[in-house]
Amino acid sequence: MTHYLAFTLGPIYSTIRQARKTRELWAASYVFSALMRELLAELRNQELLTQNDSNLLAPRIGQRPRNGAGIYPDRCYLKISEKIDSEKVSAVISGVISRVSNHFPEQPGGFDPADHFRIFAAQIELGDEEKSVILKLNNILDALEFQPAVPNGDTKLVSVLEDNIRHLYDDAGKNSVFISFDGGRQQRLPSLLELATTELNAEQRQKDYLELLTKPTNEAIIAYQRRQKTNKQDKAAAEKLEAEAQENALLKLKRTIGATVKFRHKYVCFVKADGDSIGKTIGSIGNHDQGIQDFSSLLGQFADNAVDKITAFGAIPVYAGGDDLLFVAPIQNVAGKHIFDLLADLDGVFPGQQLEDLGKKYHPDFNIKPTLSFGLSVSYYKYPMFESLDAMDRLLFGDAKHFPGKNAVAFRVLKHSGQSFGATLAKGENAYTKFSELLKSCRTQDTAFLTSVMHRLTELKPFLEDALRHAQTEYFFKHHFNESDHAASAAQNYLKAVRELCEELWKEETTRAKTENQSGDMSVVTGQIYAALRFVQFLNQEDHD
Repeated sequence: MTHYLAFTLGPIYSTIRQARKTRELWAASYVFSALMRELLAELRNQELLTQNDSNLLAPRIGQRPRNGAGIYPDRCYLKISEKIDSEKVSAVISGVISRVSNHFPEQPGGFDPADHFRIFAAQIELGDEEKSVILKLNNILDALEFQPAVPNGDTKLVSVLEDNIRHLYDDAGKNSVFISFDGGRQQRLPSLLELATTELNAEQRQKDYLELLTKPTNEAIIAYQRRQKTNKQDKAAAEKLEAEAQENALLKLKRTIGATVKFRHKYVCFVKADGDSIGKTIGSIGNHDQGIQDFSSLLGQFADNAVDKITAFGAIPVYAGGDDLLFVAPIQNVAGKHIFDLLADLDGVFPGQQLEDLGKKYHPDFNIKPTLSFGLSVSYYKYPMFESLDAMDRLLFGDAKHFPGKNAVAFRVLKHSGQSFGATLAKGENAYTKFSELLKSCRTQDTAFLTSVMHRLTELKPFLEDALRHAQTEYFFKHHFNESDHAASAAQNYLKAVRELCEELWKEETTRAKTENQSGDMSVVTGQIYAALRFVQFLNQEDHD
């Protein structure tokens, strides 16, 4: 019989939800990555991991730095020669807690890291006839995670991380994610407003941006860090001053560079990605040690490449563990690339074909190509971060992962007014390509024209639906968009892109419906059309505040 040992740790999500700023979000994620790193170190210390980690099935983490992102997943799996007694497992867990305590050199009174982390272990032994030890261990670990948290829970963890954030930064290493301030003596992440306005920090406006927005933000954060440890009242006052400083900085920047500031520059993207058919792939590999390790290495390489893409875009990688990604990004960057361009770049480095080939190597009948689904929540930079994170999670796991065929993007834009719009789109279909073309063709259009097309189609909704059902969309667009301002070639190209998007969305809906012996749901299609057009309008909208 072969023995296996696995660990899971947390509570990650409930801790992350407490974050209010980018630096808190990053710290909450990073400390759990550090927790897994120290768990692996303690397993080596206890000689449960063999030389070169040859019995470690997952995770297989490379040595290349990842711009400070959390790189370790929340579970690890190892193959062992014999069952480990509970006392030794407990020694491992207590040793890890002791290691992580070093992250908190300035512990406030009453704070004990042991009250804030949960680490569970599971052991099983399997015969050769058993399938996929990883899936069986995951079922056990899932059940363990349902146990209630310790009484003191994680309620103070983010606050303590905030108090000691510079120590975590030093632990992660000084690199391109961090921006030097206070004479280069400290490091920090860009704020949500700085992320939202990343595009404005282009070379031709950099001096104004640094002087009018970055500098006052630096000063406000320095003041906050110096006052926050005194008492709750001072901390709250410093936090208010930090927020006011950024709001005033944006107003000054807008007065200086004028119409260059767009409506989108007050909004930020929260993005979560998760692999599709990953469980089926690992199941096809079974209990082949080398196959499991190769599988883990492929996902580790993807995480490396994904972080490179995310940071090159100007976004903050919060977590990149295997097929799971979490990052915060601007809608558009200094190079003029928008958020959907970044999602396409991440798709481009996802090893779907290699994972399918690996599954087929151990199970010749395996013919599923893993893909990547996204939840994209776009919200006002002052909007509560925990609500944006909740929306991101619902979009991914409630919409994208339940979309027929998966491999989808579920997005929602929540405007400052409280209005929202969004849709779920299949990435592997022609309609998504048409949506991408639409986003490109809108760059040369006047905002008023884009808005008029969107409102006109809204008014003509019953006629558009009828045209789609009867394959008369070309006639519909010629008849209803024949004014002089529609005659220009750029306008014609845009209208053609809109028409083709409508046609492809309806084609995909009817094709999906036929597989279930149903007729297509036109309300789904019109919802997707108007969400796409509203995003185009949102991307180009002037800021009149």
